[in-house]
Amino acid sequence: MKWIVFLSVICCSSALALCPPLSPEPVRVSLKQQQQKLEAELGISKSDSGPQQLQLRLAERHVPIASLDLPLGNSSSQFHASPLIEDANLDGFADHIWVLSTEGKLWRIAISEGQFSRPQLMANLSDSGLDYIATAGLLRARLPSVLAPLAWRHADQQLVLLIARHRLTGHDTLLMLRFSAGYLLALLLIFRI
Repeated sequence: MKWIVFLSVICCSSALALCPPLSPEPVRVSLKQQQQKLEAELGISKSDSGPQQLQLRLAERHVPIASLDLPLGNSSSQFHASPLIEDANLDGFADHIWVLSTEGKLWRIAISEGQFSRPQLMANLSDSGLDYIATAGLLRARLPSVLAPLAWRHADQQLVLLIARHRLTGHDTLLMLRFSAGYLLALLLIFRI
């Protein structure tokens, strides 16, 4: 019985590592526009001829509200991961959007009144030898004051979970990036799947 469980775990973990990257699904988002709540979808367009776009559309009518050309900066990479939504002040409305390129550039884009602001590069992991295929989540955390280093006292932390694939071996990796709300410090912890 132990061998059956052991072999099934090995087979399943190998099968998961061979799964193709998912296409980015639109994400539902709540926005504040002119003091009213607006339900929208945020997605990455697929274009064969022009650049990809980050698009914000009304949820019920799919009417475009705003768009931003991707790739950002001088990059030529694609975006296959679903965008992540950040509610910085916990009021129930999106304040920032996080997008990840396949080469490993993580961008944070402020959103206000349904319009995108200037993107900010938060992390450049392009020298890692990995292809970034998915986002797993965005968490907000605060370390207890007895555990937090002096530099982090009373500072909220943003934890970004990413999934990447090694270009040569095909093994998937789960990465966690931690950003301090007070200053831009990123710590990278890598866990093998």
